[in-house]
Amino acid sequence: RILRKGGTNIPGKIAMKFDKRILERTSAGTEVIIVTGTNGKTTTSHMIEYAMSQAGHDVLANKTGANLLPGITAEFTCNATMSGKAKSKYAVIECDEAALRHVVPLVKPKVIVVTNLFRDQLDRYGEVMNTLKLIAEGIKKAPSSILCLNGDDSLTSSLATMVNNKTVFFGISTPVGDQTGVEISDAKYCIKCGEEYKYHYHTYAHLGGYYCPKCGYKRPNPDVEVIDIKKSSFTGSTIKINVHGKHVE
Repeated sequence: RILRKGGTNIPGKIAMKFDKRILERTSAGTEVIIVTGTNGKTTTSHMIEYAMSQAGHDVLANKTGANLLPGITAEFTCNATMSGKAKSKYAVIECDEAALRHVVPLVKPKVIVVTNLFRDQLDRYGEVMNTLKLIAEGIKKAPSSILCLNGDDSLTSSLATMVNNKTVFFGISTPVGDQTGVEISDAKYCIKCGEEYKYHYHTYAHLGGYYCPKCGYKRPNPDVEVIDIKKSSFTGSTIKINVHGKHVE
């Protein structure tokens, strides 16, 4: 603060030298939304933070992209008063999948959003099922958190069967793009019985209206869903959303 310089991981590491659980103190009293998953964490976090800010709420966000424990610690600590009290009532925090289990017990999030699971992180975490396991471990340390899961992703939605948290599903309930010759490299087979998934429609890669013809595991009915894509171009999109029975365009 004195030097008026920024910083991501290093300030957090220094703060943790004084107190390993300083994040718990500086986030106390803040209602935290954590966003994790393979792809779309930054975009999703920005969208949530923007919506809350437009609604008039004071929101802390780790816009620098520092999504590991030291970086998140730095964000909360730098946003606290000299006595360690949080300045913001709300926080939207992007969190790395493997760091989730370290961050969650300290910030005690009200909501955990999981975007999707792809093999993009093979160089870091190995098999995609290992990434799923890491996220599940983190969620189990926050039994009171509400889960916001991508129902279009068979891997992400399976988290609801691994934990007892209250769950809200979101998804796209309409086909997106060309439906012929769709190649699926990730999550091709049922996570419950190993049978190859069938699809009512596709949205992107292995995301869509999947179902297992053998055991019956299928895409859950979403609580929040895109039901129509009226326009989609490089200038913007117009969509119709169903939120608990209420349509919004």
